[in-house]
Amino acid sequence: MTIQFRNALFVLAGACAGLLSGFTLPLAYGARGAILGATISAGALFLRPRRTCSGDKIASPQATAGLAIAVTMVAVAAIYLWHLQVPIERQNVDFSIPPLSIKLQFATCLSFALPLLLFYRERQARRRRAWAWIIVAPFLGAGVRSWGFHQIDYILFTLLFGAFPFVALWLLAVLIADPAWTKRRWERCSKPQSGETGPIR
Repeated sequence: MTIQFRNALFVLAGACAGLLSGFTLPLAYGARGAILGATISAGALFLRPRRTCSGDKIASPQATAGLAIAVTMVAVAAIYLWHLQVPIERQNVDFSIPPLSIKLQFATCLSFALPLLLFYRERQARRRRAWAWIIVAPFLGAGVRSWGFHQIDYILFTLLFGAFPFVALWLLAVLIADPAWTKRRWERCSKPQSGETGPIR
């Protein structure tokens, strides 16, 4: 498989991960999860080390945070368009859940995008602390989402049936589909050229 095909597969796998994580309410949680999963995967494509004469360069934490904000803006815009197509009455067929405001949707999406993209960046830099961000992501996401719904008492439910499945399935998507997850996989897809982004060594 070519790098381009695997990149597309990675984004699609991220979308599938998000969709599956919202199994309790597919038209609401599933759709939003699919959009967020796909945009985070697409954002991760920009975090691969860039080879230069002086060695591999990775994005700074500040640049990663900026990328997370951009990813979140795209995700929230896409979610808003989805809500225009599917009325909230049809989305919440199982639970009577009022929709979050745009600001709270942004905060919720960012609470997932930022730690997951920081995880991806840190792992590309070959740092063990990368896995700390995987632990942070579901707890931060569940906390922000529960706070947004003014139902902080339901944080455990949100964690077990939303945040944790999303993070775990997105990580599985990375393991399966990301062409830069291992050096061997990257080289099997396409031999990197000078100045081309590459995986962990």
